[in-house]
Amino acid sequence: MSNKPPISGKGKGVSSSPKKHAKKKVTPKKKRGQPTKYLPEMAEKAFILCRDCGLTDENLAKCLNVSVRTLQYWMESHEEFLQAIKKGKDAWNTNGVEKSLLKRAMGFEYEEVTREPLYNAVTGDPILDEDGNHRIVVTKIVRKHMAPETAAICFWLKNRDPGRWRDKQEIEHSGKDGGPLASNLIVIPAKMDEGEWQKQVSTYLESLVGTRSQNKE
Repeated sequence: MSNKPPISGKGKGVSSSPKKHAKKKVTPKKKRGQPTKYLPEMAEKAFILCRDCGLTDENLAKCLNVSVRTLQYWMESHEEFLQAIKKGKDAWNTNGVEKSLLKRAMGFEYEEVTREPLYNAVTGDPILDEDGNHRIVVTKIVRKHMAPETAAICFWLKNRDPGRWRDKQEIEHSGKDGGPLASNLIVIPAKMDEGEWQKQVSTYLESLVGTRSQNKE
């Protein structure tokens, strides 16, 4: 009988030391942080940003350094914050319309740009750019002036200074010898048609220009 020790790890069915199973690393779940705390001064900041910059909710959230979800939560939970945003956006929209209306009432200058495609002077074939598209170049720039629009002037004056430019203005004061007191108010009957209304305004504006010219002289 042989006294040789058995050979381990060799041959079929013979296993070596038991395999150690690697332990799976368990990544700890990140705890959700507390939502950003709302502060009363946030309402004033939101109002100014919306009024002066016309920010959307996404851009407003970035400026306040919060997520859109947090911004919406604040709007739902704090009425003063919601109203501040609404008032700011309304002010931005109103200012934009007023600026456009004033621009039409005062007149403005703009550039009219003409662009034309290029063609080969010899073959007449279109000249293409690097992407294979027809090359377009600026051939003419004309600076133009848009004259003031009388209807815009009327609307602007009636709303900005209704005391002087309402539809019907009566002068009840008396001047020398019982005559009407000198005034720069314009009497405009309520039933005056649009053409006559515009004529009255144009005459008034021309008189202002004439007065200013005389003062300069």
